[in-house]
Amino acid sequence: MIISYVFITSHLDQETSLAEYLRKLREVDEVMITTGTSDVICRVVTETLEDLYKFTIEELEKRPEIIDMRTSVVTKEINV
Repeated sequence: MIISYVFITSHLDQETSLAEYLRKLREVDEVMITTGTSDVICRVVTETLEDLYKFTIEELEKRPEIIDMRTSVVTKEINV
């Protein structure tokens, strides 16, 4: 299982509609609208790195609301 976070910059005032779209996708486990350098952050869970690649390229890059995105893959989880 691959856990990653996708940090998205969206067009002005489109973060809510984008977040609503993202939360319906099976790969998306959590969606947050944020302030700072990213407008939306989503936690994505896929089976493989190839699945993550396909998800970001085939699903996210086609969205007109998205200006830019960065993906960080979790290498180790530390429970508090």
